Amino acid sequence: MGVSLSYTSTSAVSPDQRSGILGEADDVNKSWQWWCESINFFDNPHNPDGLSGDTKLFRRGFTTDDGGYVQIDPAHDTLMALRDARAIIDNLRLWSKKYSVSWRLVIEGQGAGTITNGRSDSEVEQFLDGMQEMAVALGADEVSDPAIEAIVQQYSSGHDTVSSSLSDGAANLEQPQETKGTKRKWWKFWG
Repeated sequence: MGVSLSYTSTSAVSPDQRSGILGEADDVNKSWQWWCESINFFDNPHNPDGLSGDTKLFRRGFTTDDGGYVQIDPAHDTLMALRDARAIIDNLRLWSKKYSVSWRLVIEGQGAGTITNGRSDSEVEQFLDGMQEMAVALGADEVSDPAIEAIVQQYSSGHDTVSSSLSDGAANLEQPQETKGTKRKWWKFWG
């Protein structure tokens, strides 16, 4: 069991919307190098006419082929979880605009914002900024493609979704901007 990001359409979707989003999600899952889990849509009895999905973000550690256990540095795990969260949210924004579907995000039972008309609300941005701040607070000193690739290489033997070459691994990871008067949420997955 681990920390996951859930995403649910806020209303029913048409068969065309469903087919388009699920097809594009399958393409994304084949092309993106996921740290822990890919975009995963499933049948939800609480939202039978909509779309619901969930993706585990953090790995924390893994068992090696020889039966050993590798604990992942929390700073590395958080940085990679942020990378995947941004990829998921970027795709939800795209599908929101393209298919006119709004999304509600939840992490660990807490609302993490909404995406409507291709735009995420301030709560989504605070969630992403909080993850970024947490990665830095845990010791992640660099947000760049080389840093992402180094993390992947360090842990590549532990998971088949991680490879040593990532095309746009950190392209969307920006340093959080300080905003006066903005209260940031701290997501305490490690601690």
